[in-house]
Amino acid sequence: MSQILVIDDNLMMRKNIKSIVENLGHEVIGELETGEEIIDKYQEYQPDIVTLDIVMPGIDGLSALKELMFEFPKAKVIMVSVLGENSKIIKAIKLGAEYYLQKPIDAEEMCKAIKEALDSEDGNKTAENTCASIEDLEENIQASLKKELSKFIKENPEESKDQKLEEKLQEIEVNNSDELEPIEVSLECSRFKIKVNQDLNERLLNLLDDTVKDFLVVEPLKITFDLKDVAFLSAEIKKEFEKIVRMIKVIGGEVKIIS
Repeated sequence: MSQILVIDDNLMMRKNIKSIVENLGHEVIGELETGEEIIDKYQEYQPDIVTLDIVMPGIDGLSALKELMFEFPKAKVIMVSVLGENSKIIKAIKLGAEYYLQKPIDAEEMCKAIKEALDSEDGNKTAENTCASIEDLEENIQASLKKELSKFIKENPEESKDQKLEEKLQEIEVNNSDELEPIEVSLECSRFKIKVNQDLNERLLNLLDDTVKDFLVVEPLKITFDLKDVAFLSAEIKKEFEKIVRMIKVIGGEVKIIS
């Protein structure tokens, strides 16, 4: 049996997590509405695991996680998020979180998350393990996005006639054929690698821009653009790509270009 500290500003969510945790045979030894007292309460309760919501008033989940990992680097933290917070989730994993759960919480996923947290090496993650976690995370996010969009399109046939929804679903759909995706994102330890597999046009440039914006909260941000197979279709497209590079550099990010 594990002792768990639950931190979430939503009372019903705390009750839901507590119910699931107790049904799994574990104990919730404390609850917090914000991350403001995370250090004092962690020291007081000495929990085996902390569940921590990403979005909260005052000190948010990422700030609280950063403080906690600085004071207690062996703390085991499961982040709780909603769909669409992928950049924050990736940053949380880089800060030391063991796992993440997507709202609404599923008992089976909670069981898996607790097991993963308890089985991990007491906070001594290697860079390779961290990278593997983020790569798995990105795949899970894509699968979740595809599932949610597919469900919405099926349940809302009139609204889903919006071409943007169909295009978004097409962009994130898992492709089991040998055809390359327009953009492939991978993580080689501390550096994101964005490989562009098609000539850059306006639509692909917008997709590239959206992809990069998801990573702007990551610190330190390091991105490699692999453009070996790319031709810029116009001077204007090249100029717009250079704007994306400047956007990364403005926030202190590091950019490498393979061409």
